[in-house]
Amino acid sequence: VGDQQALADAIGGPADLVWASAVVHHAPDQQATVDVLAGLLAPQGRLALAEGGLPRRHLPWDLGTGRPGLESRLEQAQDRWFAAMRDSIPGAVRLPYGWPNALRRAGLADVTTWTLLIERPAPLSPAERERVAGKLAHRVEWLRERKMLPTEDDEAWSRLLDPDRPEWIGHRDDVFVLDARSVHVGRVHAP
Repeated sequence: VGDQQALADAIGGPADLVWASAVVHHAPDQQATVDVLAGLLAPQGRLALAEGGLPRRHLPWDLGTGRPGLESRLEQAQDRWFAAMRDSIPGAVRLPYGWPNALRRAGLADVTTWTLLIERPAPLSPAERERVAGKLAHRVEWLRERKMLPTEDDEAWSRLLDPDRPEWIGHRDDVFVLDARSVHVGRVHAP
């Protein structure tokens, strides 16, 4: 986040709401960024950070292809990438406390967190299963490009994501959607 006054000028003055979704974790100093965003608020204004949440889940633990726990290991690979990404940011400062504490440290009050849960149990429609397969394929490819997947898992994903194979995720009637997105909100104290 650059100059706070330039940001305030760009938005036309103090804001009643500042919404930041999946962006603050890319800043070198996340707390300083939260401080700047909080400084853009008008009296009684709110800062909402959509950061974190629970990992998405779509598949049973044992798929009959590859070692059990394949989707959990995909999340672990993404966590390793995230840690490496944070380490590679010049001047990166750790945030060794949660987002609600970051909002409080920025001087905001009435800090709350709410989580949106999206749950669609199996069996999903064929179109929904195809969407899940597409999302997983995108995630797997992204991690492949960064060489974050062990060979055994990469091979299992190749079988599960190939629509011409009997193991394709789109053929399964046990695919589901379980996703949670957390939003942390803080308010400027009354003057």
